[in-house]
Amino acid sequence: MMKMHGKQKINGKAKRRLAAMILAGLAAAPSFAYAAESDWQTVEYFSSRGLDIVNAAQAYDLGFTGKGVRFGVCDQPTNFNHPDFSGKSDSSMLNEAKYSEVLGKPPFYSLEDFGWASVTHGTHVSGIAAADRNGVGMHGVAFDADVLGTVYGDNIDAYGAFRVSPGYSTFEPYLSLKDVKVINNSWSTSTIQLYVNDSNTLAEYREKVTNRAGIIMDSVFKAT
Repeated sequence: MMKMHGKQKINGKAKRRLAAMILAGLAAAPSFAYAAESDWQTVEYFSSRGLDIVNAAQAYDLGFTGKGVRFGVCDQPTNFNHPDFSGKSDSSMLNEAKYSEVLGKPPFYSLEDFGWASVTHGTHVSGIAAADRNGVGMHGVAFDADVLGTVYGDNIDAYGAFRVSPGYSTFEPYLSLKDVKVINNSWSTSTIQLYVNDSNTLAEYREKVTNRAGIIMDSVFKAT
């Protein structure tokens, strides 16, 4: 009996030591069990087309998947009912717009009645950034991150065009969210690239952009 009792005490200590070793290993290691960058390079990975260009697999292998991060997408609304966002527990839209066939003119509709056919760009952008890694289709760059969306303007028409009313602040919903460090906004390509190439300083670039885009771009710089 004494030997059995002693053996039980030794087993108890061994179990506690093993549990401590496992916990220490979990604390020191990433939350996945991949052995190489190539393990991340699945069909779903390459379906995004841009992930390998930015060496995303290397970042994932170092543990950077976006987990615990929230970022903003200021665009058309994001459809968080899409299956590729089903794993996002802390993603949502922070504001809404009015929807109408003619920009800013009644009758106005809810987004559910208006439909998503004309407002796909926000979902597209959010998907590139953070679509779930779920084995279906493609996944986003930071697939474990959450997205907080805002609408770029307070009126949207049947073609997806925006109108920004006087007094509407495009980026204001993010100003009180100190943990949102990155906000994406699509600014077209050719015109903005031209300004970058022709500007020697940030101040010069800012002046060119705000002179061209007026109230919308000005609201960006005031918010940041």
